[in-house]
Amino acid sequence: MRHLTSITKGAAPARAAVWQDITCTVAFFLEDLLGSFGGQSPLLVFIGDKCHIPDPEDD
Repeated sequence: MRHLTSITKGAAPARAAVWQDITCTVAFFLEDLLGSFGGQSPLLVFIGDKCHIPDPEDD
């Protein structure tokens, strides 16, 4: 079912800048480190959710 059309005409999302990659890597590391001790940081969870971009699904 194709009810919607692509706005970007199939263009891939832009690549993250270096500082964005570093921020996401550090956030994932700290989130995993806190999780291994049974803790959780709402800020790190928020940043981790913003860093996770799902791959486009193939039809």
